[in-house]
Amino acid sequence: MKPVIAADTVRGRYLRRSSQPVADPALISGVHTMSNKPKVPLYDDEHCIGRVSYSANLDVWNGSNYQSGGTGRHLGVGRTRTGQFYLCYGTQWQGERDYARIVTAEEAKEAVMRIGDDTLYRQLFGDELPTLD
Repeated sequence: MKPVIAADTVRGRYLRRSSQPVADPALISGVHTMSNKPKVPLYDDEHCIGRVSYSANLDVWNGSNYQSGGTGRHLGVGRTRTGQFYLCYGTQWQGERDYARIVTAEEAKEAVMRIGDDTLYRQLFGDELPTLD
């Protein structure tokens, strides 16, 4: 029997799986869907003010892994129901926890501009990614 090739639709790459049928490739590959996204604590300057959905939408492909800021580090940006922006810091390191912190709109824009994601910038801010030439 040939191994099952399951498409990871979020990242657009193909993953080799065992010869057993795959019921839901997203769950097997660790991809979070909207219904099963974990919540992480959200902090303002000092205090935890609630929980928000985990995001790693600022990760970039380095040739081996998706990451932001080093091996096992992930970064995402989001917006709360009240319109506040947050940066979500993810980690794969033992003993560390994912968390998010409130940021200004300018900090959120800068984070998206650093990776140059036109679509994400348009979704969050309603404008085209600025170019200066």
